[in-house]
Amino acid sequence: MTDLASMDARGLLERHQAALLELARFEGLQSDDRDLALRILVDVAARTLNVERSSIWVFDEERTKITCVMLFERSSRQFTTGAELRAVDVPSYFAALNENRALASDDVLTDPAMVELVPIYLEPLGIVSMLDAPIRLGGRIAGIVCNEHTGVQRTWTLEERNFAASISDMAAITLEHSDRVR
Repeated sequence: MTDLASMDARGLLERHQAALLELARFEGLQSDDRDLALRILVDVAARTLNVERSSIWVFDEERTKITCVMLFERSSRQFTTGAELRAVDVPSYFAALNENRALASDDVLTDPAMVELVPIYLEPLGIVSMLDAPIRLGGRIAGIVCNEHTGVQRTWTLEERNFAASISDMAAITLEHSDRVR
């Protein structure tokens, strides 16, 4: 590795560590205001990973669909909720999530795990690369943290994959706390 590449990797790692420390110090992640905690998580994830969209999705009780409980779009600084994807429509995607701590797709158009998502979700939104991490609760996937890149495709680094997985761990803590409070 060249000195420049080493410095870039070190800078990226330091940026990720700073963001995780910011989140760890934020008491709101375990507050009773679940929406505030999720807003903070997706905002920090989008800024740190430099993606257009970051979102948190959760499964319904029957595990037949996932629903977006918080989406942040950086360009508009808007938060939205409510989009849904049915599990029967995207079986390859869910199978890939089951096998990975973080699912990195540099090119969603050619990734077999993303093939079902392309026409119904990715292409209409202009998403070219995606970095997703399953949220695990009680040993099974309860949801997903999605980080969606638009514009030019990008190659996800190991550091970015680890950061996305850490965000999903924090989302799990937030959702678990919210369930206990409820």
